Amino acid sequence: MAGAAAASESQLACRWWQHGAAVRLVGLQPVSCNPRNMPMRPTLVIRAVEDRDETAVLALWQACDLTRPWNDARQVMAHKRRQQPELFLVGELSGQLVASVMAGDDGTRGWVHYLGVLPSYQGQGLGQQLMQHVERALAERGCPKLNLQVRSDNAAVIAFYRRLGYLVDDVMSLGKRLDGG
Repeated sequence: MAGAAAASESQLACRWWQHGAAVRLVGLQPVSCNPRNMPMRPTLVIRAVEDRDETAVLALWQACDLTRPWNDARQVMAHKRRQQPELFLVGELSGQLVASVMAGDDGTRGWVHYLGVLPSYQGQGLGQQLMQHVERALAERGCPKLNLQVRSDNAAVIAFYRRLGYLVDDVMSLGKRLDGG
């Protein structure tokens, strides 16, 4: 009986660990969560953004320093919700919105914008989970390549994308404001 109780406690600890509960259950450790006996990373629940998420997404973008004065973030969100809204995604842990990404497909290339994970949740593989989800979604649409832009002085984010297999293309990004800004 004691063995059965221990097994169920271990399974409970694993379920809590896998679903992102960053709490220590009394006396329980996630010891049998995978074949290598290593704690598993929290599993992000990924879904399309909804109206109720706007305030949380805006706060996330601000916490991640993704917003700029010349881009009205609420307007950016509203526009994306009209254009391929299924590629405007959020990630939740235990019901809390902790990550977001906007992706798009122009028929030739996929693009990623506004990938962010709340700073207190960074380093847990959540950004990687979101990117893998986006890559699968774009590949299913027949998209042959994914592009993204990172500010050239953002070494940490460049390193993140390199760990995911992204390389620096030998191109120069040019831009022109069309909104008079």
